[in-house]
Amino acid sequence: MHTDQLVRLAEMPTNQQAAFHRGRADHKPYEDTEWQANAFASALLMPAAGLVALEDEGLELTPLFIARRFRVSKEAASYRLDQFEKRRRDLL
Repeated sequence: MHTDQLVRLAEMPTNQQAAFHRGRADHKPYEDTEWQANAFASALLMPAAGLVALEDEGLELTPLFIARRFRVSKEAASYRLDQFEKRRRDLL
């Protein structure tokens, strides 16, 4: 779909290409572009304040419930719930 990008990538030295390959580059997880994209999208679509509001209503947060409530995939909801539970204090 992005022929010009593929050509540029093919011309790039191998050591510079490493950053594009998940699990093969020497960088921290939060420096990974895929992680950044998932974190941003989940925060935008399922804000921490919204999750807390649901909890305050006495509702149990599960991936399926969050997926239906915020109209996202179950995988996205699972990712967000995992991050929310790990970083609750930082997010609020």
